[in-house]
Amino acid sequence: MKQLCPAHIIPGFLVLGLTALIGCGGGESSKATISENDGEELVQLMQGVRTAIQQEDQARFEGYFPAGSNAKSLWKWLMKTKWDEGGHYVMQLLEHPEIERASTELHVEKLAMCVWFEIDKGYKTHNEIQSVTWTFERGDSGWGLNKLRFDPAHTSYGDIIRDLNRMDHYSYEALAMDWEERVDPSPVLMRTLTALGNEDLDALKVCTVDGTMFVAFSKGIEFPNLASGNTVSGRSNRDGCAEFLNRQIKAMREASGELKVNAVDLERYVTAYRVLSMPRNCTKLKMAMSFAQPTVPDHVTAIKVSWAASYVMQKWLAEYVGVDRIEFKG
Repeated sequence: MKQLCPAHIIPGFLVLGLTALIGCGGGESSKATISENDGEELVQLMQGVRTAIQQEDQARFEGYFPAGSNAKSLWKWLMKTKWDEGGHYVMQLLEHPEIERASTELHVEKLAMCVWFEIDKGYKTHNEIQSVTWTFERGDSGWGLNKLRFDPAHTSYGDIIRDLNRMDHYSYEALAMDWEERVDPSPVLMRTLTALGNEDLDALKVCTVDGTMFVAFSKGIEFPNLASGNTVSGRSNRDGCAEFLNRQIKAMREASGELKVNAVDLERYVTAYRVLSMPRNCTKLKMAMSFAQPTVPDHVTAIKVSWAASYVMQKWLAEYVGVDRIEFKG
């Protein structure tokens, strides 16, 4: 039985960015009322890219990217992969969640959505893990696709999620976590955010990926590969998971203080988008969203909020919820 990869306990926590701007006054009363319903627009961009590749329409594909992008080299890689691995493999990587905007009163400037796939290629010991990141940025004429990236996801995926997906169905159900069984993870993300705000480690343990290590130990459930029992490696794994969760608590405390809000007040940012459907074989999803004035606290110009969650056996557990960046008025 093995120990967790050290990279698992090194999240991208709070970075405080100081941005000097001129003429940034104004209070809550001066904020404009806005309404954004961009989910369909973002989904159409992803569907357009997928259709262009399916039809091998290079001009249409490159038209989705800004000038100076790596669209040409990416196209060549995709066509080679399609030839080597088959069209079904490439089309599977380009499947994407259906999303819609839940918090339409917020101004979103940038969205990065990363999906992880476990793909069965006939290997006896393991599935292939691939991540695909769609990065969108708002321009003068609306949303555009800024970047599309494909990566083998050996470290970013996480040892625990990999093992949960290998666990037999009976053992997984026996964990009886406080997971979310609807297709949208927003409820479990909110429970996680509340636990972070309350600095309640016990509550975090029952709704998070890392918490499964503690629940499994208490119920005598073995992980397929990770050490989870009362051994040196098992205790070390739980210590690492506790450290990871405590660091999230500390980071949320610091972010809430800098933003001058309670953690639960960040709900509309964390759950700004609602998931309507998930692609087959997608077992992890991350969304990173950058918000700007006039819908962020008055003393800052922008914040970046992100979350990651596992989707194993059609049940959601949170992995990370946090504020990644705050830009202050100068």
